Amino acid sequence: MTARRAALAALLAACAPTARERAPMHAIPSPVARGALPPIPFVDGPLALDVVYPPEGASIPPVPRTFVFGSTGSGRARLWIQGVRVPVAPNGAFLAFLPLPPDGVWRLEAERAGIRQRVERRVRVERPAVLRSTGGLEVWTETVEPRGDWALPEGAPLAVGVRASAGADAVLRLADGRELPLEPRPAWARVEGFGPERAERLAELADYRGLVPAGAALRGAALVLRRGPDRLVVPLPLRLELWPAETAWRAHVLGRPDDGQALATPAPPPAAPYHWLWPTGTELVVTGRREGAWRVRLVPGLEAWVDTAWVRRGLAGAAPPSAVGAVRLQPDSEAVVLRVRVERRVPFHVEADIRRVRLRLYDAVARTNWAYEGPADPFVAGLRWEVGPGPTVDVVVDLAEPLWGWRAAWTSDDALELRLRRPPRVDPARPLAGLRIAVDAGHPPLGATGPTRLREADANLAIARRLVRLLRADGAEVVETRPDTTAVPLTLRPVRATRAGAHLLVSIHNNAFPDGVDPWAHAGTTAFYYHLFAADLARCLQRALVHALGTRDLGVARADLALPRTSWMPAVLTESLFLMLPDHEAALRDPAVQERIARAHRDGLLAFLRQRLGGGPPCAPAPVTRQAPMPRPSRPPSGPS
Repeated sequence: MTARRAALAALLAACAPTARERAPMHAIPSPVARGALPPIPFVDGPLALDVVYPPEGASIPPVPRTFVFGSTGSGRARLWIQGVRVPVAPNGAFLAFLPLPPDGVWRLEAERAGIRQRVERRVRVERPAVLRSTGGLEVWTETVEPRGDWALPEGAPLAVGVRASAGADAVLRLADGRELPLEPRPAWARVEGFGPERAERLAELADYRGLVPAGAALRGAALVLRRGPDRLVVPLPLRLELWPAETAWRAHVLGRPDDGQALATPAPPPAAPYHWLWPTGTELVVTGRREGAWRVRLVPGLEAWVDTAWVRRGLAGAAPPSAVGAVRLQPDSEAVVLRVRVERRVPFHVEADIRRVRLRLYDAVARTNWAYEGPADPFVAGLRWEVGPGPTVDVVVDLAEPLWGWRAAWTSDDALELRLRRPPRVDPARPLAGLRIAVDAGHPPLGATGPTRLREADANLAIARRLVRLLRADGAEVVETRPDTTAVPLTLRPVRATRAGAHLLVSIHNNAFPDGVDPWAHAGTTAFYYHLFAADLARCLQRALVHALGTRDLGVARADLALPRTSWMPAVLTESLFLMLPDHEAALRDPAVQERIARAHRDGLLAFLRQRLGGGPPCAPAPVTRQAPMPRPSRPPSGPS
């Protein structure tokens, strides 16, 4: 289990209510306002106890509570899990949120008309790997860093750290006997992503951190903790390949097979969001390697990490900073092209807001004398260049009309062309007419499954097909990234939308929770964007969905997701309902609710177009749904007799 999951488990344990505080399962209301979704239809089939989650042998983090869901086959059935009475929905579905069984075995018993069925589900509860001394010192061994295969030039800085008992003296003991002290810092467990961010101080633990130069003495090094007479020694799990000092390699982006891009992160893998998107031909300076990723130097003090499969390493040695020559804007009917002359195809970053685009060229120096705005264009308000921090050059384009998207490519004569897409021209009376809309039915592969085994991919496709019909009726041309049940690779979906020249992209999903998150406390509706110029589209879709469904408004969020990362158009991923809740799953089976969700997506697209292109109000958050207070139990539910 990773350190992050262990920390999550610790925080959830600290925040979990006691049994006396917890309402019985049948008394916990759904987050959907009363009457917002149709009642769950009644089903009275034969007793058939089916546990959807967890599957047999599932690995569960050590959270204090988690969910179990499935179906009994009948709304007349009664159900107990671990001796606790669990409500059964009219269609036979159930969802429980209960303490993890100490022995790792969930025991379920269902009864209908005198017939009983019992099912057991064995799970493996993950525990943090802890090394303890006889005196009580402990180290969370999976937090020891660095670990695995690394390659670095000699003398390059390398972060060292570990989570261990508080109040200890921690040092890194090198193979030559030298000891380098590590600084203690407070240890925190954090929960992010569902509901408000929460943090809990882990008073008995501390994070010990330091920075050391890469060298031969790290081979065979160990972390040593001392507290009084007690001592604990943990070998550093590092396999280090040393390069001569200041070693660097030139490399060229090959890109992914689907779109020719390489995506780079600001921190080593595995857990870091993508921040840079580089087209084929971009030249990089490689200064290290870790577990399948190259370390790339952008400027001194700033590095990126990129998958080794997307890059071809070339000649040894780094090139001098690239001179940036003339910059110019060249208009065409679809976009204004920013053309930047450079000596070398350096890495770059594009920051694109609605009215301003900033192109930052790394490892570059300004030799720019001419900045051509070109002929007067209603889309452009101004062009300028600036010397950025370090050896960087910024080229800034101010826009008089809203940016609709961008994409970058290298030309054969080593110029970077950044296409800035104009807003489409629409009919105010029929905003969708003539536009090309990409509709993505999320999954497969992967996807959630509900208590009665409704697959998310099927629900998404049913909604998407209804949305396609509505959009075509309004005059739009529709690009379906997954028109049927055939699985479509995730990376291919945005490529299809971009190649088709879509003006908008919406990816339709329904949500699920990770273990340990209370599904009743955090269920609702949300929409995700990646690029700033797509944030208003997320807000408009979010408002329309919350208004149509009456769900809790979880708000919009920026997230590093494959479909919203599409840069050639505003792109948003929606999560309308939570498939694991019985009433949400039943609603997603209902053709009338599918139609309601599809219409909400259509309405959100219309609201965005009216707002962005003039004449429409901003998409403010929907009014908050008021709910009845949660009732408190008078006594705990009893087990089966």
